[in-house]
Amino acid sequence: DNGAFVGVWKDEAFALWKSQWQSLYDKASGAWALLQEIHETYYLVSVVDNNFVTGDIYALFDKLCD
Repeated sequence: DNGAFVGVWKDEAFALWKSQWQSLYDKASGAWALLQEIHETYYLVSVVDNNFVTGDIYALFDKLCD
């Protein structure tokens, strides 16, 4: 469900990114700055194979990596 993913999961995932991981580091550290940059510039992507009985979502990634 795109609405649930974009409206809830994305916000929750990025909030946890900052509150759980980034909070472990001092604000002056390179690790904190890296996590901040990732938070501000990366996208959260959800890939779903709707053929969950016989599908092979990993085949798609294998083709992309070749």
